[in-house]
Amino acid sequence: MQLTKPRMSLMKVTLIVSFIAALTASSVTVHAGRYHAGIKTGGTLTVVTGPQASWTRNFNPSVGSPAPGTQGMIYEPLLIFNQAKGGKIVKWLAQDYKWGKGNKSLTFLLRHGVKWNDGKPFTSADVVYDLTLDKKWNSKGFNYCGGCWTYVKSVSAPDAYTVTITFKHVNTTGLYYIGTGYLVPKHIFAKESDPTKFTNPNPVGTGPFKLSHFSPQVYTLGKNTTYWRTGRPYVAALRYPAYTSNDDAQLAAVNQEIDWGGLFIPNAADVFVKPHPTTNKYWYAPVGGPVALYLNLTEEPFNNVHVRRAISLALNRQSYYKVAEYGYEPPANAALIQPQFMKKWGDATAMKTYGSTPNITKAKAELAAAGNPDISKPITLHVVDGWTDWVTMVTLIANDLKAIGMNVTVQPLQFNDWFSDLQTGKFDMQICWTDAGYSPFTIYRDHFLSSNAAPIGQTGGNNWERYKNAKMDTLIGQFQSTSDTTQQVNILKKAQRIAAADVPIIPLTIGAQWYEYNTTKFVGWPDGKHPFDLPAPWAAPENDIVVQHLHLKG
Repeated sequence: MQLTKPRMSLMKVTLIVSFIAALTASSVTVHAGRYHAGIKTGGTLTVVTGPQASWTRNFNPSVGSPAPGTQGMIYEPLLIFNQAKGGKIVKWLAQDYKWGKGNKSLTFLLRHGVKWNDGKPFTSADVVYDLTLDKKWNSKGFNYCGGCWTYVKSVSAPDAYTVTITFKHVNTTGLYYIGTGYLVPKHIFAKESDPTKFTNPNPVGTGPFKLSHFSPQVYTLGKNTTYWRTGRPYVAALRYPAYTSNDDAQLAAVNQEIDWGGLFIPNAADVFVKPHPTTNKYWYAPVGGPVALYLNLTEEPFNNVHVRRAISLALNRQSYYKVAEYGYEPPANAALIQPQFMKKWGDATAMKTYGSTPNITKAKAELAAAGNPDISKPITLHVVDGWTDWVTMVTLIANDLKAIGMNVTVQPLQFNDWFSDLQTGKFDMQICWTDAGYSPFTIYRDHFLSSNAAPIGQTGGNNWERYKNAKMDTLIGQFQSTSDTTQQVNILKKAQRIAAADVPIIPLTIGAQWYEYNTTKFVGWPDGKHPFDLPAPWAAPENDIVVQHLHLKG
């Protein structure tokens, strides 16, 4: 179960292509839009992205784990890479972009007439400001463009609607990382001395909704009446109630108290659909980023590769698939390759490094190769309290590891504490998602690049395990420096062999896109026959596109 990082949805055809294919595919242009006659507008749509006991008033889209809806509903990017349309680029706050100087400069042409929800204009000065924020504060946890200043040389604004970024060296993935960052207003954030500590309690964004009410138990986003897409959204408000556990949220969904859910519901066909078969719907599938076990590589025994291999070999992934995930999420492979990428990107040897059932003999051989270290000391495994599938999975993991002599205790935490510990490295073992994107590269770049690892106690990129490997860094750099897909595939296969051997994180299952919806009041939902975008309410910025299709039933 997860809250803030999108998992990909089921499509009956292959929906996702490589990142570079996305770069070269014909982009999709979204015009300012007009009101469609005959559509019934209004209504409050209740949204639950996942169980959380209470809300913290944090609407900073670039730091930590902001409240659901911050990303997509309030704050928007320049571009959206629509995975449901084969990775095509949707021009959002940017009406166009162009490469120059042999792919060493990137220019965004901004959409005219866009306003922040306080009425002030959105201009190139805001984009330049956001990029400079990332330059100064990324190492402290502010993430607009994923630490893009490792390859960005400078940024300028020739006029109010043009932003030009010059690169130190070619990085074809820069379009994704820069184009999909959530833009914040200079006139608000410039008042703050430290944007990493700014919770942004009264958010000012360009998105279709803005904060209208907040309490720790429920908050509401009301329609932004000055939104740049004329007539949108059709929905008047989004309501986000807090639920202590997945069970509580599930009961509310079954009873039709929730319109749009991102929950894990065991046996959803019987539990969720059967009570209201004409209006309760769901659409799950295992094509997202793998769920993984993160080990703190700065501490013993996890800094020993043979111990990491032993742990991976001891795990019964089939039980996680069948028992914890009710058959929704099949076992992940050692190379972290998602099913839709296996044919093109997957290295067969790396993917088959271990099976889906435990091999205790090999696990003990790895411990012997490590010098039979004492692994019996108590180890704590963190999980989010109330995320029932993950709680079940880590309980199974703890039991599996007894077979090789490990003493693992499961410790459920409230989401904010769990995520903070993950970011700052204050954990032994922790279960979490991976950053799925438009090719397997995003997982490798985000989680394995050395520069994405912060010192213990500090927040940096998503290399939460603190993995450092110079060969992996070189391969990631080589991938970014070419636009030749064949070269990229070969480079990534080499990286997969390193990951399979080094086990920087331990893949568990292939993540699913949890998505339930209720058609009693609202229609226009994506489904298997109409897969216009990723459907889960926690999948941002795709949630922005989804909500703008929804309207009251006529």
